[in-house]
Amino acid sequence: MKRIGVDVDGCLTDVYNWYLKNGKEYASNIGKKLINKNGYDPIEMFNLTKEEFNDFLEKKLMDYSINEPARENASKVCKELIEEGYELYIITARFNSDKSDESGVKMRKIIEQWFKDNDIPYTRIIYSSEDKLDICLTNQIDIMIEDKVSTLLDIKKHIPVICFDAPYNRNIDDKNLFRVRNWKEIKKILENKQKGE
Repeated sequence: MKRIGVDVDGCLTDVYNWYLKNGKEYASNIGKKLINKNGYDPIEMFNLTKEEFNDFLEKKLMDYSINEPARENASKVCKELIEEGYELYIITARFNSDKSDESGVKMRKIIEQWFKDNDIPYTRIIYSSEDKLDICLTNQIDIMIEDKVSTLLDIKKHIPVICFDAPYNRNIDDKNLFRVRNWKEIKKILENKQKGE
């Protein structure tokens, strides 16, 4: 088990708390309140329309994409994994990153710069429109680190998944799913799997 798929938003960053804080500010400016603290994004959290969510992203996404820090120990653990011979395939469906237009080119540059700024090594980045299962199978990913419920449900049927814990995914449980709260726990799970535990 040497090829690991890694999601960015929610796994390398804490997008849930960022959405909660920044979504609250945006929602209050348009007369909306928090209705679901366990929501996946501001649409679910604050009952934003698709148009309002796109406006929110237009106003806030660049700041998040450039300045949101990596989770604690993400850099350290990723470096250790690369040194131990693991391949880290970053698989992200970040807004616009899969587009071939100017906005897509810009977002890809920002993502790649973010990895440099946060000192996180990787083998390859794959920009996805959504279907991460197909990407995992095509690239022979052995285990995926993910947080989004629909993606977890798809992938766990085929390969093991390390689920980065968040309020919106706590109802998912499976023998092929390993729940973690930090990057040190990810390292421990991978060590145990290497030992055959």
